[in-house]
Amino acid sequence: MKNHNTRAWHVFVLPILLTLTTTGAFLLIARLRAGAAGFPLDDAWIHQTYARNLALRGEFSFVPGQPSAGSTAPLWTLLLVPGYWLGIAPFAWTWGIGALSLVGAAGAAYNLARQLFPEERDGPIPLLAALAVAGEWHLVWTAASGMETGLFAAGVLALLTLAVRWGEKPPTTACTFIGGIGIGALALVRPEGVLVSGIIGLALLIALWRRWRTLIIRGLLLGGGIAVILTPYVLLNLQLSGTPFPNTFYAKQQEYGVLYTLPIAVRLFRLWPTLLAGPLALLILALPWALPSPRRTPQRWLPLVWVVGT
Repeated sequence: MKNHNTRAWHVFVLPILLTLTTTGAFLLIARLRAGAAGFPLDDAWIHQTYARNLALRGEFSFVPGQPSAGSTAPLWTLLLVPGYWLGIAPFAWTWGIGALSLVGAAGAAYNLARQLFPEERDGPIPLLAALAVAGEWHLVWTAASGMETGLFAAGVLALLTLAVRWGEKPPTTACTFIGGIGIGALALVRPEGVLVSGIIGLALLIALWRRWRTLIIRGLLLGGGIAVILTPYVLLNLQLSGTPFPNTFYAKQQEYGVLYTLPIAVRLFRLWPTLLAGPLALLILALPWALPSPRRTPQRWLPLVWVVGT
């Protein structure tokens, strides 16, 4: 009992304490340097505007009285609405949601590490994974930025854990449908969340490749769960703007279009300095665990497929 309690204390308390410490320190430093509270990106203020109008006027709009499809993160907008209903300062509510998102990402990293390294389920690796996420400065920044990125990271890690688990043991019909709902919800945080369906589908293929009828049924259930969430959103966008996705989504595609003029090898090379900035450089030490091993089952490669593919 003592060992179990000690392990539980480390697993739950340490990542939360580290999250609160790093996020609080970042906010304090930012306040001292800027001289005032605020959000660093225009998009964060756009989310606040949509949330305020939804809470106070009951409409999804940026300009009051003019409903529009300008938010690519409607689920994040909905999470901001209760703060306005309760009269809580927008900064405090948003930072709280951001910190909780980072805690969720740390917890999801813990579960993913336990799934990837079953021989270390009660060892130090899962806890180190949780602490690495809770203290990673990019994610700390997102927790304090007013943006949805931390929530998106938590959702991706949770669904990757699900993919590894499903690759080992096929899900029931109900779980498959619920998994589709989870993917749809993630796409409402950021549209690229729908890409996780490819990893989930690959997990189902690994688990059911000899049972094609079951595989097809599970695939249809997965797609049905996604459709239940995304169909109303697509219909709303079609009604407001005539396009299936928000107009800001297409504007961003135009903005990033210049990147496609570069060779893909150049684009990938430019990503690595960003990914390895700060403590992420320590991931190099984890490369031996990512190398091929006779013990490594196909589903344990799925997170790496996601990293390379995105």
